[in-house]
Amino acid sequence: MKLMLNGEWVQLEGPLTVQDLLKSRGYRLEMKIAVAINGHFLPRHAYTTHLIADADDIEVVSPMQGG
Repeated sequence: MKLMLNGEWVQLEGPLTVQDLLKSRGYRLEMKIAVAINGHFLPRHAYTTHLIADADDIEVVSPMQGG
């Protein structure tokens, strides 16, 4: 499957859950991150069950420190 991840097209073997995707890209699940799929933030509890679809636009973001 081909999907947009943080602004870049990537080719991955599916099916994948969000958790599978995060692990495969080196994200640790205990990190403070948020995942948006096609412009909608996904609740953290859904990472283990939500399946990624071909051509999904996925953004993985982490909170920024302000000053």
